Amino acid sequence: MATLNGSDLMVFVTVGGKLKSIAYATSHQMNVNMNTKDTSTKDNGNGMWENAEAGLMSWDMSSNNLMSDSAENGASANDLMEIFLSRTPVEIAFSLQTNNIDYTKKLADVFEAPEGGWTCDATNQYHGKALITSLNVTADNGEKATYTVSFKGCGNLQKMGKGIEKAATAPMNLAQGSKAVETATVETATAKK
Repeated sequence: MATLNGSDLMVFVTVGGKLKSIAYATSHQMNVNMNTKDTSTKDNGNGMWENAEAGLMSWDMSSNNLMSDSAENGASANDLMEIFLSRTPVEIAFSLQTNNIDYTKKLADVFEAPEGGWTCDATNQYHGKALITSLNVTADNGEKATYTVSFKGCGNLQKMGKGIEKAATAPMNLAQGSKAVETATVETATAKK
């Protein structure tokens, strides 16, 4: 068992019928939450302790990115704005990218995303439909423009395979059936500059 490099975990969004990584991302986050129902009574430890039952579950994802007007190898801010303004759920995934990487080259200034973009692990990931709930742009004087996009899950978060596990596979086919629903909370480290 090995720890994972945060640079390899990405949020993928369906653009033009294909799952694409969000271009120029610096960090990603996935959160899974569960509400609880208070079932405390006087019988719980002489009335001194709370008791609870499981309630509704929810999930969300977010991505922090450098701003670009277009992106050949991923989903751009303009792509995400179009999805946002359409007010319709979109298929997204939280997955390891499966491209073979030369990390020595990745640390060099000349490294770029692979031609055609990053591919997500088709057999081990978390995915579902989500609405974009916010897209916030920051444009400070003399600095690179950045933006944050937030997704709110619509329905269940589905686990495929083992969820997050390092394995090289083909890009995800959205027509594939998914495994039983399971959830987890994963937060990636901010990518090194």
